[in-house]
Amino acid sequence: MVKSDALKSLDLYTQGMAAFKAHQHGQAVALVRQALDYTLPPPQRTMITHMLGILLCYISEYAEARQCFEACLAQEPNHLQAMFYLGSLERLAGNLEQARTLYTQILLYQGTESAYLYALANTLHEQGHLDEAEAYYRQVLAHAPENSHAHFFLSVLLKKAEQNEQAQYHYLKACELNLCFLTYSSDKRAYLPVVEGRLEQIATLGSEGFTLFEELLIGLYHVPTFPLTEHASLIHTWGEALRPPLDPGPRPPRKKLRIGYFSYKFCNFTSTPTLKAFLRQHDHEAFEICLLAEVEQEDSDTAEFRQMADRFANIHGQSDEAVCDLIRSWEIDILVDLGGHALKSRLPILAYRPAPIQVSTPLAFASSSGIADYYLVDAPLLLGEGAAMFNETLIPMKTALVWEPSLAQRPEPIKRLGEPLVFGFCNQAQKISLPLAQAWAAILKAVPDLTLRLKCPAFNDPSTHFYFKLLLEKAGVPLNQVKEEGFSVYEKHLEFFNGIDLLLDAFPFQGGVTTCDSLWMGVPVLSVVTPGRVGNCFLVQAGQQELLCADLEDYVAKAIELAQNPEQLRLRRSQVRLDFEASPLCQPAAFTRELEQIYRDLWAGKYPPK
Repeated sequence: MVKSDALKSLDLYTQGMAAFKAHQHGQAVALVRQALDYTLPPPQRTMITHMLGILLCYISEYAEARQCFEACLAQEPNHLQAMFYLGSLERLAGNLEQARTLYTQILLYQGTESAYLYALANTLHEQGHLDEAEAYYRQVLAHAPENSHAHFFLSVLLKKAEQNEQAQYHYLKACELNLCFLTYSSDKRAYLPVVEGRLEQIATLGSEGFTLFEELLIGLYHVPTFPLTEHASLIHTWGEALRPPLDPGPRPPRKKLRIGYFSYKFCNFTSTPTLKAFLRQHDHEAFEICLLAEVEQEDSDTAEFRQMADRFANIHGQSDEAVCDLIRSWEIDILVDLGGHALKSRLPILAYRPAPIQVSTPLAFASSSGIADYYLVDAPLLLGEGAAMFNETLIPMKTALVWEPSLAQRPEPIKRLGEPLVFGFCNQAQKISLPLAQAWAAILKAVPDLTLRLKCPAFNDPSTHFYFKLLLEKAGVPLNQVKEEGFSVYEKHLEFFNGIDLLLDAFPFQGGVTTCDSLWMGVPVLSVVTPGRVGNCFLVQAGQQELLCADLEDYVAKAIELAQNPEQLRLRRSQVRLDFEASPLCQPAAFTRELEQIYRDLWAGKYPPK
């Protein structure tokens, strides 16, 4: 039976949405575009056109997205979602009055919808109509009391009006609901009640509180006023309460050691190329490689990982007990965590001791697991008293990290000689802390002709963009020297580095893959030593240790010094890439051979655990 145009279109649309869910954004846009090539009933065309507009917004293709939403409104003049997205585009373009008009028009039809009320409130706030904004924020909370953003922005308005008690109430409420707001305060006392309350809640829930614990850890990673030693202590306390007794053996010699890796990253993920780089190098004559994937939706990357494994299982949706039964049935000798502390982490399975030897690594995430027997490190990871960040037995490596590019094609670095001076930042926006923004303010004020390009996926959302505008203003950043950009597909993301002279790293949560992308594109990276974090490793291993600063004061001084010699900075670009590609970071075969020897030594008992 021949499919109708409508069904063919729907097939392409469905494939496009699956690609988007798998983070294959360019492919998703291409498929949904193709879905519009058929003769379609008007409602179906409008539905697909609207979704194409949303996808284009996500990858910052705003001009074409606008055309999609305008086409929807031409078909359906009261298409409220199309109006809403057009309002968002107007806000991102700085056309606040046009955005306000669109949001007001929407509310004539749906006057109690909290998302629309919030959009209008936030726009009025950005315009400076503070009394009206406050009234609308309160309306939002009357309909949706769990709206963390409304609580936060209302707290900002109340603080400005010197209603400090109410402001503190709404700020704490915002933090309880969304820990990302912890970074806004420079006073630990302001948010400590939230941390203490979350810890009490986690304690009462026991093992059921693990997700809440991970949310807390992730929130606190980005808070400079919460000391790293306290952060590590939280992890160690959690892990030591669950860590099982050591397995005393016996461990007879094996012709083939069976290594099990578990991770939520066996799919399209930012650090997926890192895992592929070393896993494909394993010697399957000497080791049996077993992969356990915590993956909701498998994709082409998952298929590649399957090919690299002797045994593969997707453990998504399975209980910890069931996963441990599987590991035991496979008789895994050494179990290795490649996920670390994260919302999708399966670290609690280590509490059941499903394997005799249990290992964690910065390939998972650069912080202590708290619960594994061993942790793989290199010397840079231990800078600044980094050893105190771990409670596992530490095993030294030449490099504990490895990297390879996501693209087969090798873009050539651009020298930028004679171009205006530009510094950049392109980590996740939540890594922009107040002290970091204050450092940027000092750099920009000292170098008035310097432009700072901030590229963060979160900037595609006008409300989040406004939040960070307030944060930058609070830090004293001269906004006329700042240009903001949102998310783009990876190929276009790499083009960002051709437009900057120096990448400014995040603090206190350094970049990882972003740092490697920058060095590969020939752009030096300025960072601050952070105990137990991978940014130290990438810069030292790549021969860029002179750009690893002692503290933020040194970071500011070095950035100003580099800005005063822009041509000298630019002449380093080709050498930066050559040094990076020649470093141990880009030698996956050597990395895997060293790793395999560590596995043999572990099985032979050469690393007595603590």
